[in-house]
Amino acid sequence: MDDYLKDNEENAYRVTDLNIDFEIRKDNTHQPNKGYITLYNLSDSFVEYINQNAGKSLAVLLRAGYTDTGMNTLFSGEVSFFEDNWDGDLITRKTKLTLGDGELALKTATTARSYRTNTKLNTILDDLISDLALPKGQIIRYSDNDVLPFSKSFTGTASENLRNLANSTGRTFSVQDSSVYFTVKGKALPQNIFILNESSGLIGIPTPRTMSAKQEYVLQQKKDKAKKEELKKKYQNKEDVGLTVSCLLNGAVLPETTVYLDSIYLKGFYKAVEVIHTGSYEGDGEGSWTTEMKLAEVQGKLE
Repeated sequence: MDDYLKDNEENAYRVTDLNIDFEIRKDNTHQPNKGYITLYNLSDSFVEYINQNAGKSLAVLLRAGYTDTGMNTLFSGEVSFFEDNWDGDLITRKTKLTLGDGELALKTATTARSYRTNTKLNTILDDLISDLALPKGQIIRYSDNDVLPFSKSFTGTASENLRNLANSTGRTFSVQDSSVYFTVKGKALPQNIFILNESSGLIGIPTPRTMSAKQEYVLQQKKDKAKKEELKKKYQNKEDVGLTVSCLLNGAVLPETTVYLDSIYLKGFYKAVEVIHTGSYEGDGEGSWTTEMKLAEVQGKLE
């Protein structure tokens, strides 16, 4: 069977050996993660299939890896848009897919609920995730003593209500590979700590920045008061990214992953706030398969 022909048993197209370029961008905000994949020289029937189904919950699963470490999922989501172009020589066909992670649910799923005073926050959390209709990923639940201090109604999109609940209680809400993440700001996840060093694929020698993001924010306020509101909007819901590191492509690293950095100059616990996977099967970018992580310092310990 050709690499791009439909697999009738799985009701899916499988692309394995065609040239491909990709850039996957993930962060721990409430906005949908984005991915961009360019496929080369697809058949007319495959492109027509994409054309008919783009923006209609057409699912995409991107997996990549190395022979010795195996395959990892880099992205699981839907095609929101596509472009189909030919080079000037009419030989090379490039089909670029723009992907959204849980985008349809984040934009369209609604909720309409009311709660009395002293309702447990876990009850509200479970209801809103149920309304979003996406599976649970990493969920850090509230304690049983955490309750609603006053009666409150939740209406509108489920994603916006989850974001508001997170912001008001020191939490972070995001969707990673079509699953809901609800975690605590500034704290590491205890499970699946990723130790990052030379033997696990660390590229280069990370060094600390001379100024933290919060310090830059304060300085900018003093220099330009006219941009105060714009900067506030940019930084208020972002954890303080103090370090950017790169390693060999690793799809197991998601936003909110706990990273223990074991390098020459820096050793300690961090949380991945933003993750960018890039790679190319052939062409100019061949061999450049990397994962870039923007890290925020957190407390943690190795067992």
